Amino acid sequence: MAASPERPAAGQKAAPVDKASAKAPAVDGDAEQKAASAPESPFFARAQQRARQLLSSPDDLGRLVDRANRQNRWATAGPLAELAGDLKALLRLIGAYARGDYRGVPVSSMVLIVGAILYVLTPIDVIPDFIPGIGFLDDAAIITFVVRRVRDEIGGFLEWEQRTGRGHRD
Repeated sequence: MAASPERPAAGQKAAPVDKASAKAPAVDGDAEQKAASAPESPFFARAQQRARQLLSSPDDLGRLVDRANRQNRWATAGPLAELAGDLKALLRLIGAYARGDYRGVPVSSMVLIVGAILYVLTPIDVIPDFIPGIGFLDDAAIITFVVRRVRDEIGGFLEWEQRTGRGHRD
């Protein structure tokens, strides 16, 4: 059998792999399309339906924030890492809402925000989270979609945090 870059000739050692230069798998167009469709998916619709239920229970909202902070998926590399600041702000907003400290957000916006966090925490969705290299693309698409839709509400919340001295302590 002839030698190839993948398989050395008999008696030869394989060239060492330079792990530092190894690249993440390329994202194919199909994965990008699936991620872009996530906001219209039945998975996000179910997350929003569950969010409506959670909004009537401050204790459940608090537990959701605690769970999301424990999982901390956005602390690693990948598409969610780029959105870590937005995710943390959303979680602080949910926490302040649950405690009754801040209510300057319409319920419809809270449904989107809480639904987005539920979506991110659910491993089986448009692109299952366990798929290496692409599993969090749809989660990032959901967070991006929601942040764009509620940008003014997030801005108002951040101003409130600054004005009241209740800003983040990351």
